[in-house]
Order: sequence, then C-alpha cells, then structure tokens
Amino acid sequence: MKFVVYSAPGRSGGIEALHQLCDMLNTEGAQASIKYVEEKGGQLLPVATSECFYKDRYPRLYICNDSAPDPDSIAVIPEVWALHALPMAAASNVLIWWLSVDNGLLALGQLRMRIDHLRSHPKIHHAYQSEYAKHFLGALGFRSVDLPLSDYINIPVDAEVKSYTHQPSEKLQVCYNPLKGSWLAHAFVTEHPEISATPLINMNSEEIARTLRDSHAYIDFGFLPGKDRFPREAVKQGTPVFLRRSGDGSYPIDWEFPEAFYFSTHQCFDGNFLQRLLSLRKGDPASSNPDLMSWEPARQKVDREKAVFQKEVKDLIGKLSDLQNPSNANKEIAHLLDNSHFYVDELSRVTKELLAMQNSTSWRLTDPIRKAVGSLGSLRKGISNALKN
Repeated sequence: MKFVVYSAPGRSGGIEALHQLCDMLNTEGAQASIKYVEEKGGQLLPVATSECFYKDRYPRLYICNDSAPDPDSIAVIPEVWALHALPMAAASNVLIWWLSVDNGLLALGQLRMRIDHLRSHPKIHHAYQSEYAKHFLGALGFRSVDLPLSDYINIPVDAEVKSYTHQPSEKLQVCYNPLKGSWLAHAFVTEHPEISATPLINMNSEEIARTLRDSHAYIDFGFLPGKDRFPREAVKQGTPVFLRRSGDGSYPIDWEFPEAFYFSTHQCFDGNFLQRLLSLRKGDPASSNPDLMSWEPARQKVDREKAVFQKEVKDLIGKLSDLQNPSNANKEIAHLLDNSHFYVDELSRVTKELLAMQNSTSWRLTDPIRKAVGSLGSLRKGISNALKN
C-alpha cells in the first residue's frame, strides 16, 4: 500500500508528526514517502530539497519526487490544507490528519459551501490526533472519524529522570511557551515577579529538555488545539505540568494529569493558581503536596505513546485498504462530487451578488413597496380563505 505524506519543509510539532507517520508507515510494511510542498496562489507547489528533515530521528524517510499523483496511493495532508482535499480526491484517496482544531477551523472557513463535500466524499477520510479533534469532527457530522492517529514524544532524556520533587529554593522556577496563550502568559508572568519564568523560545531540543528538567513546573497557557508536545515533553523529563482547561485540556483522558494541575483562565487572576504554584516550593513536595505523587499514570501514558502510535498506524493501513476500493455506487457519487465544483462556485457567486444587491441603496428605497405588496398578497389570500369557509 502506497502513501504520500505532504509536509511543509522545516521543523515544528506538526511537521515532526508527519515525518513520524511516514517513518512508521514504512516500519509497518507500507510504501510511504514525504512530499515537500508550500501553499502559493491557492495551490500546493513542490519544494525542491535533497534531504528529508528529521532524518536524524526517523531513519525510514524517503522523498517523493513524482510530479503527478499516483492514483493507487493515499495522499496524507494536515488539516490546514483541507481545502485541497477535494481536487486531490479526483486523482487518489486522501487522508486528512486533524492535528489541530484551530487550524481546522481556518481551513473550514476557506471551504465555504464545499464543507458538505468534504464531509461525505467517499475518497476523503479523516484521522484525529486528540479527543478534542474527534469530538470536533463528530459534531460536524464528518464520516470516517473512527481513525485515531496520535503521535509520540521522541526527545533526549537523562538516564535518571527526576521524580517530580524539588528541594526548597528562594524563587520558584517555571517555564512556558510564549507562542501559546501569549496574552494570558504575559499577564500572569508580569503580575507575579516573585516567580522566575523562562520562555521556551530560541532554544534547540537539548536546551528545551534541560530547561524543562531544571524547572519546578511547566505551564501551558495556550488553547490546546490538540495534544501539544511541550506538556508531554515535560512529563517525560519528570517535571509537573499545569494545563489550562481549554481545548484538549478539557479532555483528561488524553493527559491523565492529577486533578490539581488543571487551571482555568479565571484562576490566573483570583490567586488560586498562584497558590498552587507556590506550594511546589514548600520543602519536599512528596510530603507537602501529595498531588505530586499522582504523576505516574501520566508518565506511563507518555512512555506508551510510541507503541500506541504503532498499533494505530497498523490499524489505519488495514482500514484504508478496505476503503480504497469503493463500490460502484460510491464511485459514481465521487465522480459527481469531483465534477460539481463549478455549480458550487456559481451558487456562491450568485449568493454574493444577491447580498450585494440587498445592501444597495435602490434595494433599501424600494423595500417598503415590496413589503406593502407582500402584505396585500397575504391579505388577499386571507380573504379568499375566509370566503371559501
């Protein structure tokens, strides 16, 4: 079974997940390659590169140099490029991997009236990285949402990871991602100078790992559009995590953190969150903060991620093998959908023109006349019904 995984060149959490998938597909016996593209002028255009990114971490990576799509392959795209799934489905099956609900919302906004096609096209399938994304797709009525596809943390870890305990110190040391929930992070850090807060920015992976290990806690102020990597990396390093109850932070099944380590936006300003943070500084947390003893389930969950991901990829290959050969009826539906974009675009154009006309001065001036004529029509109909009775 062939897969072509579309990815932007570079390094980020989403890009690494796409490379993880390509590597694992090859591990499980599929033929998978990375195709580097960039979005320009409403199209995905190939980017010339001679070497795979993340080859140092994932050895089974190969670059796809084919210019034309292979009808026997499955194209894998992240949710941010969902707009391109419909034209791609005319040539091959497409798997949209919903890594981020936030990016998914932006993509659906671009799709406008084609969302229903994306929802029901027999050659377009959907995989989700988090419970949040699963519920999001289910609420929109998307089919084929039975394809869980997470990712896993692959970072350097010391042989002896600390055990969520810290010695007393003069100042509480925390770290955070300034790119996630920046307004809330800035407000909280600025208001509490008694806390030493280090932003995880302009660091390589080793420096991030070291900062996480040396901190009393990692704080995620973001909206959690999926299972973000930094919180799981912190758990891997033995550092407690405070997770905002937003987005996927509202689905404890994805994290298994102790209850005391979730916080709300409101608690950042009423003193509640600050007190929980400061409690980490009081001597040996093993005795003064029993919640810290409850982190083993979260650590075990992160440690199992690679094995879970491998099983998900194996199951994915099996399910897509069954879906790759649709019935004749489904083929006919797919053909109609592939060739109906003109009508959808035309309807969208007419709708815009009607809206512009309704906002025009002439339409407003003649509106009382139309209402009066409508009222006369209703009156005439009422009199006619009364006479019949």
